[in-house]
Amino acid sequence: MSHTNLRAAIGALVLVNVVLLAGIAAMAVSPSARDAIASPLGLTTESQRNDVEARLDELESAVGNTFGIDDLSSRVDDLESRLDDLAAGSGDIAAESVDDVSARVDELEAELFNATSEFESRVDDVETRVDDLCSNLFLELDVFC
Repeated sequence: MSHTNLRAAIGALVLVNVVLLAGIAAMAVSPSARDAIASPLGLTTESQRNDVEARLDELESAVGNTFGIDDLSSRVDDLESRLDDLAAGSGDIAAESVDDVSARVDELEAELFNATSEFESRVDDVETRVDDLCSNLFLELDVFC
């Protein structure tokens, strides 16, 4: 092989390597190409990561919703105020009103207990789901939450 042919062969190999490297770089930049590479390797894809982030945001917003408990608490405060007003009154009418309000306070306490129990259950569920998501997300990467 002559010196000129050897230079041409080396130049062709360099050109092929440059084209291959440019193709690999373009694939690494493309999200769909990264997902296509990550899936067979058992790694978390970008679309899975976005899904996990959306689910975590949804869980965080669900935990922050305490409107029911706040509403019940304000209703109990209102009834306590009314009880104080009625206790200051006199006679049978006041006693009957106190009994009615007392029964309603008992009902509200039961509702508050149920709402609190439900809220605690939701928090436990969210914590379990977050732990599951963390273990599923990071198990593949050998990272622990």
